[in-house]
Amino acid sequence: MIMPIMVLNVLGAEQNAIYYIAYTIGAFVFIIPTSFGTSLFVEGSHGEPMRIKTKKSVFGIYALLLPSVLVIIFLGEYLLAFLGKHYEAGLSLLRVFAVSSLFAPFFSIYSTIKRVQKDLKGLIAVVFLLSSLLITLSYFLMLAYGINGVGYAWLLSYAFCSVIIGLIAKKNRWI
Repeated sequence: MIMPIMVLNVLGAEQNAIYYIAYTIGAFVFIIPTSFGTSLFVEGSHGEPMRIKTKKSVFGIYALLLPSVLVIIFLGEYLLAFLGKHYEAGLSLLRVFAVSSLFAPFFSIYSTIKRVQKDLKGLIAVVFLLSSLLITLSYFLMLAYGINGVGYAWLLSYAFCSVIIGLIAKKNRWI
């Protein structure tokens, strides 16, 4: 929960309120890959082959994630307006959060595979990379782009980590 504190200190209380509402709504779509990752972890812990279950999980994630992202993109304005006219200022941020969630399944599936393999070093490395990028980019992009900079940081951080995870997956012949 460092981000709301950082937004508060850099942009002020009003922008922090807008950030927090957009983040709270946007976080709902991030629950989808996390939930499938937890389910995959339970199934993978029984020693069964992961490849088929992983493919099914990825399909399931995107089957729910894509419509959810589209709902936020097209109806996000109404969701924010329902909470207060003032929060509509967070629409661009909410949309960027939603789009960045499309990269979250890479992280979720990777972290699940690493937990099943009991490879905590590999897991910690990617979590550290994602967290470091997110915090650092958020600060600098916030200074340049205001509240939307936080969304851009989420998008860039998850996209970059997805590329790294893709390279790891290719190297290990997971794909």
